[in-house]
Amino acid sequence: MREITETQRATLESLVTGIAGQGILVISGILVARALGMEGRGRLALLTLIPVVLSQIGALGLPMAVTYYIARDRSNLRAIARSITGPALLQSVILVIIHSGILVVLCRGGSSGFRIAGVLTLAMAPLILAQRYGLAVLQGAQRFRCFNVLRVLPVSLYSISVLVLFLTDSRGLPLIALFLITSMAVSASIALTMAARTPDARGSSHPNFKRRELIRFGLKGFIGSISPVDTFRLDQAVVGLLLSPAGLGLYVVGMAFTNLPRFIAGSIGIVAYPHVANQIDVAAARRSTWRFFWFTLLVCIPVVVLLEAMMGWLIPFFFGAEFADAVGLARILLIAATLMGGRRILVDCTRGAGFPGDGTISEVASAIALIAALVFFTPRYGVTGVAFAMVCSAGTGLAVLLGLTAIRTSVPASNRSMIHDKRS
Repeated sequence: MREITETQRATLESLVTGIAGQGILVISGILVARALGMEGRGRLALLTLIPVVLSQIGALGLPMAVTYYIARDRSNLRAIARSITGPALLQSVILVIIHSGILVVLCRGGSSGFRIAGVLTLAMAPLILAQRYGLAVLQGAQRFRCFNVLRVLPVSLYSISVLVLFLTDSRGLPLIALFLITSMAVSASIALTMAARTPDARGSSHPNFKRRELIRFGLKGFIGSISPVDTFRLDQAVVGLLLSPAGLGLYVVGMAFTNLPRFIAGSIGIVAYPHVANQIDVAAARRSTWRFFWFTLLVCIPVVVLLEAMMGWLIPFFFGAEFADAVGLARILLIAATLMGGRRILVDCTRGAGFPGDGTISEVASAIALIAALVFFTPRYGVTGVAFAMVCSAGTGLAVLLGLTAIRTSVPASNRSMIHDKRS
């Protein structure tokens, strides 16, 4: 009973943190949109999209694997941290080099402010990686309270900075980019420090894991962990690169109130992933998977219904009449976000049960559906067509993963073999 109570409390705290983080994102988004205008907001979104995508690709699923192996046996914590330091540094160097090449092409012919902001974002990919590795250790050790504080710290510091700039009328793309990078640097430093201070369960000097196993696990779940459609923001890339900066600004505003379902699912998944990974009994892991899934939907659906009803007032009120056309986009994207939330929690649970490849299969199906839907809808409906494509993609990914999960959980526990023994 005590373990159940601790899990419930951790889940509730994670949910509250996720909702708070979404609220902070909305505030910062409103302030940035008003400070930079539609086109400036679109340019900032494009500049920050590049390092986000690069860092997700460059991580190769290793932070997710770090969480899994620490959750299985916390006595491996120090050994895992040491083994991953070298690859993490190499990843950072390579990502900065690639990012520099992209910026040379992207910023050619742009304004001086756009080029300066682009140079500042070169620090983003290494900082994102540092933050992710630090949080991966804390999540695997199930230090959820510390984890929750640190996962909202970057956006909190950024929002405070943007508010100060807005109140003092100190606007401009380079200045906002500078404060974004500073907020991320402070947060990443604290995350790594807290991870380094997390003790082993029993300080074992004989780790029972091999780095190649960790890397293999990460690669199997790589696509599932990065979610190309969601995390890579392929929809935003299509709008920004193929349509217009103004269209991207409108699209980003349309997304401002639609991230909440995904934040809720992600917050629950933060607890669900190490909880399922720590289960010795296969049947218990199976029950936990479905319990977390249905609980996520129970929380998300009422929130989505309320947001759908209020969207016609929320966007014009907070962003101004200039962004009124984003209301229809937001209502469509809310449906996609709900489907993504269901898929997100299932990916976390199946990965924790030792099946990282299921999320990868789901994401591949989702990406294929997105490409097909973009080809069909975008030429006909423009930005709205991109939103329709996101719904098709999210629905396909969830349907595939539901099928895989049903197959996994329908097999008797005595006949199932996990990818990894829960206790080596």
